[in-house]
Amino acid sequence: MINILMTCKRFKLTYFFSHAFFLLLVTLLVPTKVFGALDYHSSSRGVSYAPRGSEKVHMLTFTMAATAGTIDTETVQRIKVTNTGENCFFGSGIDKIYVYMDANSDGTFSPDNDTLKKTHAFTAVEKGTVSLDFDSAETVSANVRKTFFIAYDISNTAQLSETTNIFIQSISNLSESNVLLTSTITDTSTPTQNATSSTEGTIITGIEDVQVTNVAPGVVLPGNETVGMLFFKIKVAGEPILASDQDIQIIFKDTYKKFITDTSNTNGITKARLFKAKADPPFNTSVEDDVTETLSRPFSTTETNESFTDTITFTDPWTSTFEKIEEGDYYSFYLVYDIGDAISVTENSRISAQLYSIQAKGSKSKQSLTWPLQASDRQSAVESNIGGLSLVSVDSIIPENNQFGPETFSPILKFRLRANYVNVTLNTVSILNPGTLRYDLLGTKNGIKRVELYEDLNRDASLGFDSDRKIGDMFLGTTTSNNQSDLVSIPIEFTQTAPVQATIQGTSILEHNSDLGYTDSNGGNQDKDFFVVYHFGKDLIGFNGASTKQSIARLGLSTGTASYTDSSNNLSTQDIKLMTFNNETPAIASPDAVLTITDTTVDVTQATSAPFSPKTVLQGQEKVPIMALTLNSNKDIDNASFVFKNSDGRFRSDHTGISKVWVYKDVNTNEALDASDQLLAATASFTTDTPELRAAINGIPISKGSNNNYLILFDIGQNCPVGLPGIYAQLESIESNDGSSVIVGGNLPLPKVNAVISVEPKVLPTPVFTDTSTKDGSTEFTVTIQVPSNTSGKTITVTKVSPKIYLQDISGIDISPEFTITPIQDYTNTSIANKAEQSFTYNIAHSTPISGGSAVIDAYIEYTVAGFPDTTVLLTRYLSETGMTSAVETPVNLGLTKQESKYDFEFPSYIDSVTIDRHGSQLAFNNQNALSEHDKITIKIKPILGLIDESSIQVLLNGTPLSKVSLSDTGTSSSIFPLFSTSNDLTFTFDISSSTISIPDIYTGIMNNHIQVMANDFAGNPLDVTNIYYYISNAINISRFLFYPNPYPAGSAALTAGFNTSASPSTADLYIVNHVGQVIYHEQRSFTSIGYQTWAISVSNKALSPGIYIAKLIAKDTQGNTSIAKTKLAIY
Repeated sequence: MINILMTCKRFKLTYFFSHAFFLLLVTLLVPTKVFGALDYHSSSRGVSYAPRGSEKVHMLTFTMAATAGTIDTETVQRIKVTNTGENCFFGSGIDKIYVYMDANSDGTFSPDNDTLKKTHAFTAVEKGTVSLDFDSAETVSANVRKTFFIAYDISNTAQLSETTNIFIQSISNLSESNVLLTSTITDTSTPTQNATSSTEGTIITGIEDVQVTNVAPGVVLPGNETVGMLFFKIKVAGEPILASDQDIQIIFKDTYKKFITDTSNTNGITKARLFKAKADPPFNTSVEDDVTETLSRPFSTTETNESFTDTITFTDPWTSTFEKIEEGDYYSFYLVYDIGDAISVTENSRISAQLYSIQAKGSKSKQSLTWPLQASDRQSAVESNIGGLSLVSVDSIIPENNQFGPETFSPILKFRLRANYVNVTLNTVSILNPGTLRYDLLGTKNGIKRVELYEDLNRDASLGFDSDRKIGDMFLGTTTSNNQSDLVSIPIEFTQTAPVQATIQGTSILEHNSDLGYTDSNGGNQDKDFFVVYHFGKDLIGFNGASTKQSIARLGLSTGTASYTDSSNNLSTQDIKLMTFNNETPAIASPDAVLTITDTTVDVTQATSAPFSPKTVLQGQEKVPIMALTLNSNKDIDNASFVFKNSDGRFRSDHTGISKVWVYKDVNTNEALDASDQLLAATASFTTDTPELRAAINGIPISKGSNNNYLILFDIGQNCPVGLPGIYAQLESIESNDGSSVIVGGNLPLPKVNAVISVEPKVLPTPVFTDTSTKDGSTEFTVTIQVPSNTSGKTITVTKVSPKIYLQDISGIDISPEFTITPIQDYTNTSIANKAEQSFTYNIAHSTPISGGSAVIDAYIEYTVAGFPDTTVLLTRYLSETGMTSAVETPVNLGLTKQESKYDFEFPSYIDSVTIDRHGSQLAFNNQNALSEHDKITIKIKPILGLIDESSIQVLLNGTPLSKVSLSDTGTSSSIFPLFSTSNDLTFTFDISSSTISIPDIYTGIMNNHIQVMANDFAGNPLDVTNIYYYISNAINISRFLFYPNPYPAGSAALTAGFNTSASPSTADLYIVNHVGQVIYHEQRSFTSIGYQTWAISVSNKALSPGIYIAKLIAKDTQGNTSIAKTKLAIY
């Protein structure tokens, strides 16, 4: 409410505004003697909210006119104002004040159009009265109202959430002889204010604080994904930022301009993502709680014809669970990069990240909130070096003026490799020879019979047979390769029509030095040269009868293992390859290494379908036999691809055709899938042709010889159209994925006569839940799956049935292992007669409450049908044309309460147990346990129906995939057949009948080891990785030495020390020392087993009095090796 106080000599106009933060008073004081007068008609505040750093913020509007009478005009030249702010006042929060006259008389403040009467900049804090003298006097006429505006520049450092307070002390001429006010108010329509309003005043808003933390690793490698670069926090004050405003922009810079704008390339940063953080650094994607959902995905640029940009902008990062940034709270984010696998690797290759700016619209001011307000607030960019293997040079080293003939040898190629920012162990080198004189694989000595690879040991850049080290020696035409020094030999592979490649394995370490210009005593740097030498046979024959015999050497695919210390001081390894050059685009010397002197085939011997395949199949039928295939090969191919063609385009991921293709090894060659057959590979991902014509199945081994028998099987989509023709396949090609080329003999595509298969509708009616109300996962509940009346006219036998629980929605990850699902009776092999119904009731409890939020309950059913022998039909969720479709008519919603956190050292919920087989004894295993080199690890998966896609299982040991060994799921045979024959002797087995993964050999020759088990659920969602950490040492080694409880309450239960020991038998001495170095406890004990040990100290030990102690454990094995560990102990 406007309050007006008047006397004959003094007129006071006072405004009172009610607000939690401020009091705004506008007071006009009139001297005792009045020579002229003004009518003060009205005043009003400007904006209610203004961002910090804003300029010319409209604060106050007032209108006046001269009083009609003897003097009809008055001259206004000075306005005196004061500010009563506690934390925001002139010179401290307010940088500048402006007075404008309304030039257009429209009552709207427009700095560009209104007349500026006065500007006053504050160079120091001014808490008193400020006199604002107009640059030119303003004449005010009687009854002609003039409107004035007062505006502020708000400082970049103004205190947020405070208000700007102002008094108008007086309005006068320069001499202040006339204080221009009348003793009456002629304008009775002066507006009033509601004193209880909560919107008065101008509150200063803005981005109060931005904190940026460097989480970038020192080194990144090509192909790294989800690399944490920055962690930053944002805090706003005065007003929130809402998703509805949609104007937020978060901009990042990369000094090295590595952001790729052409999505077809992978030679830079392929993706930048913003995560809303749940936890402070360190950033770790393997810990699910570290981050929530991705807020923004790949970037683009507006720069014309640019393949790279240095700037990315995240806009509109809102999600259903992240809809606003409230004032007063910090909101934390991670910036992460995906690094392309073709990014340039040199001694100067780097990437960087800098939070460059944040701009958002305040929800109340509707103005931009900006950070930084000055460049000095912006933190410097963080950087990561790009590590890996690069090629420095490649040169022909064929001796000049020499002639080469049979039984001679010659250096042919030199190449220089560089390890950038990481240590690299060189593993494989491929040498291509597209010449007319090829490698001699048959031992007939009619081509190149031997290839040698040397390392420049003395770093003199020239090959010396006596001074350099041989790291590869391939004797071609033999079944085995010789091992010399650090050499591993494998057969050389060649082809009759494509460039010939020799794959050489060795171990040559390239040590990276931070000073790449370092020069050693021999004058060389940290790069290394390698030399290729060809040895020729005695009966040289040109390829395909060519008269000119030329051999060529080109550098192809080279691979290695990079090792480096990560931010947690742990040794990490990763497989890498030589960038830019591979077997398709080899490095070619200039001139080409061509030495002038004077072939492997796979034959398709059988491919049959009819009468091998059935005539009729059902929707959802699994593993329908389609083809029997026999191959003859004159070489081993560890990793081949079978490409199948379906001219009707029936390979469909949406279950409207062939939904999955399986390849089995037909072990007993009976052309029928049985318990002895071995799963080799499978795929449910097909080419993007429209329609989808081809299916490529990778990872298939082909053995040398004629005993290569395969079974090809299809899954029929659950939504496959009835009567659909075209359920068939033809073998179109066989390709190699191990660096070699394969020419296939046979009149492809085969078979020429396809099977004629008809699709019939599924027999089982769509199940329903009898109660579809939302369930509460915090308590045990019951569901009943009801199969409606069987109207098929056939007897159905339900062989397997269970509820399934998926996180969030029907397409979510299978979290059934978190639940205890108990049938009220045994439903195995339940028959449903014609026109009969059947119900299946289960009690369900969220016994391992890891997942939170919401879930849905669906069903999984396997059944057989009378009249369809050897047929299993599956009913489960599936990907349809409209998205993931449930098995039941309406899934049941389930609310979840997350109670347990997941840690990297814990096993996922789908793991039932991990045990150790030690000399026939089964021992429990905990992560970080010490093991014996003869131990075997067994991983038992919970027996949950439809949980794991068997074909997706991968096991890695220290980052290297183990050779797969599998069992068929059509029986209970315990026979085990290795899938691959590779240079890695370590294997794993998977017995689907017992859901058991076994790793029979865990000894790798190194101490610290890491096993990873990865698999997908039936919908293709990756399940949590199972991480198993263990160490093996032939000498005594103590780890994880800790007391519990610690602190220890004196006189309570026995004090226990726990530790791992890596050798047995062993003795250990335990010392406990007080703060002055006095030994208060010492005892020696013997241990006869490897692994985790406990040492109990009796509660009656009087020496264990309150205090802080150092404990030392000294262990010694029978060989005299000693290991020492220390820890602290507190007693109260």
